[in-house]
Amino acid sequence: MDDAKTIITDHAVLRLLERGYGVDVEGLRRFMAERLARGIEVGAPKVVIGHMKYVLKAGQCVTVMEQPLWSKTPANKSRIDRHNRHKRRAYERRLRGE
Repeated sequence: MDDAKTIITDHAVLRLLERGYGVDVEGLRRFMAERLARGIEVGAPKVVIGHMKYVLKAGQCVTVMEQPLWSKTPANKSRIDRHNRHKRRAYERRLRGE
């Protein structure tokens, strides 16, 4: 398969998650709306909940990004490295079925 010619739309991915994997997209939308309502109400440009940053524009959530748990200062670099190693090891264990 030539990736340059294969185009998968966001709509197709969304439908696969919804219909193929049972993701409740509307439930997820309600979940997000409840948590972001106050930020949207006051016109905040972003809302950070846990390790996720929700970017808001014109009363809408336009994207979601992972928010670093710690600032990336040299003093925190070893803590960030340990955290990333832990995440990577946990992911590798899941892949092995452990």
